[in-house]
Amino acid sequence: MPSGIFIRTEEHKMNISKALSGRKLSAIHCARMGLTKIGNKNMLGKKRSQETKDKIRVGHLGLKQTKEHRRKIAETNKRNGFKGPMFGKKHSVEIREKMSRDRMGCKGSNWKGGIMIFKKSIRNSAKYKEWMKKVYERDLWTCKECGKIGGELNAHHIKSFSLILVENQIKSLEDSYSCSELWEIDNGRTLCVACHKKTDSYKNKK
Repeated sequence: MPSGIFIRTEEHKMNISKALSGRKLSAIHCARMGLTKIGNKNMLGKKRSQETKDKIRVGHLGLKQTKEHRRKIAETNKRNGFKGPMFGKKHSVEIREKMSRDRMGCKGSNWKGGIMIFKKSIRNSAKYKEWMKKVYERDLWTCKECGKIGGELNAHHIKSFSLILVENQIKSLEDSYSCSELWEIDNGRTLCVACHKKTDSYKNKK
């Protein structure tokens, strides 16, 4: 189906028909869809079964609404005064804290098995700081790209830090200490922050 085109197939229509069979739409639902007839009963205060929810979800998979369709929905919502349940409101501190806890660590969408914590422990180690100092001293505290002397400097790995960890299968702080490649002075160079951000491997750009 071409991107941006909203077309209901016969199968989709059938799925919607089955999902809504024997049920009445709520007043809010009718208002959002621009409907005037609600029926003998409505769905206010009731819940759909999980089977019905699954049918509705499957029926909408792969469908995209056009900008014109979204504009009409927005106009209908505005005309009926529907602005969403959280319009102009904020979650309480307790709810925000709970949402934050629910996304921490392995519960977060960006969780990668704790690799960021592991990398941070290496970068905070005394051995890593000693490696940085040796790189700075060799380069006379001068950025190798722009020639800036002093200021805020970074010790950049020519062969990326992450790649070395992967190739040498380093999985603990102790493993990193025994990896000679990770601590080679020739694999480091001094860069100012601005020049460091331009490198391909800065904060895992690759």
